[in-house]
Amino acid sequence: MRLNLDGNSIRNLTKSAFGRLPVVSELTLASNGMDNVTVGAFEGLLQLQHLDLSGNNLSYVPPGAFKSEEMIFLFLLHCSGM
Repeated sequence: MRLNLDGNSIRNLTKSAFGRLPVVSELTLASNGMDNVTVGAFEGLLQLQHLDLSGNNLSYVPPGAFKSEEMIFLFLLHCSGM
């Protein structure tokens, strides 16, 4: 299942930001002005394979932010701080 949250002004992602959504395999969070992702932000997304964080203000994403063993693609294009 795809979840597209482009351009929703989501500035920060805290731990377990999405709760438990085991069926989401593709998540798009592009162009939100996001500048912070905490450890464990995506831990409830058990089937996450594709994550698009492009076009945000991220300068750092902590190693523990992604717990999915299924992750295949991570897009960070055009992040102003990277």
